[in-house]
Amino acid sequence: MTIALVGNIIFTLAISRRGLVERLLLENYGVVIVAPEDGNANAFDGLDVRFRPVKKLRRSGLNPIADWQYLRELRTIFLEEHVTVALLFNIKPVIYGSLACRGTSTQPLSTITGAGNVFLKPEPLRSVLVQLYRLALLNNKIVLTQNQDDRSEMLRAGVLREHRTQTINGAGVNLESFPPRPLPAEPHFVFIGRLLKDKGITEFMAAAGMLSSSVDYPVRFTVVGGFDDQNVEVIGRDLFSRWKREGNVAFVGHQRDVRPYLAAATCVVLPSYREGMPRALLEGAATGRPLLATDVPGCREVVRDGENGYLVEARNSEALFAGMQLILSKSPEALLAMGNTSRKLVVEHFDEREINRRYLAIIANLLP
Repeated sequence: MTIALVGNIIFTLAISRRGLVERLLLENYGVVIVAPEDGNANAFDGLDVRFRPVKKLRRSGLNPIADWQYLRELRTIFLEEHVTVALLFNIKPVIYGSLACRGTSTQPLSTITGAGNVFLKPEPLRSVLVQLYRLALLNNKIVLTQNQDDRSEMLRAGVLREHRTQTINGAGVNLESFPPRPLPAEPHFVFIGRLLKDKGITEFMAAAGMLSSSVDYPVRFTVVGGFDDQNVEVIGRDLFSRWKREGNVAFVGHQRDVRPYLAAATCVVLPSYREGMPRALLEGAATGRPLLATDVPGCREVVRDGENGYLVEARNSEALFAGMQLILSKSPEALLAMGNTSRKLVVEHFDEREINRRYLAIIANLLP
């Protein structure tokens, strides 16, 4: 039997779902990876998987012709590969992958990786996406959401049916790959994410500037992440150039391995407007780091305010600045205690092995 993993970005599938792929292979499933070719097809090197690139996916906007072509492309792959279950991630793979399964023997299993990707959209795009979700998910026997806020909002919108939904804690973290590390002595705030407005990069930069000018000792700031030019939320190149000239923050671009940057961090920061289950915070927590994030769906699943970090108001650089000041006010012992709480949270709730076990159980229930 063959399982297809369908997503927007092959590298994202590789870093977040490699453990699941390895578990599927151990269970003797065939595995097909379906995503646009982005130069990262070797991200699954060493695993006995097939890669089927798609050419028609346009991640942003709604283009009826291109989206229909993408649906047909997925349907062809499912039929040619004799796919038994299609694991669908991200908006368009979920919508058009579910529709592509109709009239075939392929069972869709959709994971809503962040309802905010829909509910943050302006009208009328939001309403169109909600209607498409409703139509597409009708033939899903089970739909997974990554946090309770997303589940509740999509139930209210009529997108999901309660008896066909479950919540799963994201993709989880490989606890062996992300062991706890000693905290550095020098204060260091690290942002990990694409350079998108809705990830809160603008607020991070503003707060970093305020903090740099308000203290008389060294505080470091690093941004780990690159541009995503297919995303309408990407920041402008001129603004990025100005930030680099100002020199308050180090930009290291997209990194395949973020562990060295987590090890160098005093605090992992994600001022996102909304998340499904933020991998940057999970990996930071696994490494034993205090966290600073916005009080929004997804982030509040990982950050226990005052225990392993702080939650601040979204879209508010002053609030983020105040959160950074709180982190700086803590003793090394208090920061260590926060980091230990982060690690304990991940061990208890976000162990990749347990999450993959749940996926395997759900897949087994979908098999003929």
